[in-house]
Amino acid sequence: MKKLSVISLAILMVFMSWSASTAFAELSLNFAIGRGNDSSTTYDPYAQYTFNPWVSGENFELRPFATGGMTFWDDHDTSDSVWGILASLGLRLAYTGGDIQPYLSLNAGPSYISQKQFVHRDLGGHFIFNTRVMLGLSFGQDLRHTISAHGTHYSNARTQSENDGFNTYGLAYGFSFY
Repeated sequence: MKKLSVISLAILMVFMSWSASTAFAELSLNFAIGRGNDSSTTYDPYAQYTFNPWVSGENFELRPFATGGMTFWDDHDTSDSVWGILASLGLRLAYTGGDIQPYLSLNAGPSYISQKQFVHRDLGGHFIFNTRVMLGLSFGQDLRHTISAHGTHYSNARTQSENDGFNTYGLAYGFSFY
C-alpha cells in the first residue's frame, strides 16, 4: 500500500508541474465508486485537467481533457483485488446556459493493472486500455462541483490471446480548483 501511495503522489506531482507550464482551464480531483462484473466494487481516485474550449457557442462548449489516476477493484466473495494506474484523453460536451450545466464526456487511454486475472476474468496482461463515458452535472459556486454517472470498459483491445475484459458502472464526484 505504501508503494501505491508513492506512485499516486508521483502522478499527482507530474500533473501539477505540467499544469504550471500549460494553459489549462481547470484542475479537478475526482472520486468514483462503482460496481463491476461479478458483483465486484471499484474505486477510482483521479485528477483531471480540462483545457480551454476547442469549440464554443451561445449555450455549449466542447473541451478536451486529460486524466491520470488509480483504480482499485475488489471482489468480496473471493477476496480477489486488483489495483491499477490509468491515464486518458477525452472530450466533454457541455450545455453552458445555466447555473446547473449538464455534460456528456468520453475518454480513453492506457492502463497498467497489478494482476492479469480478476475473479475468473483473464485480462490477457498487465497493460490494458480503458474507455469511459460519463453523463453529469456541473453546479455550485463557479461550477466547481460535478456529479456524474459513468460506465467504463477495460480490455487489452485484442492485443493478446485472452481478452475477457472488465466493465464497471457507478457514480463520481469532483471538485475543481481554478
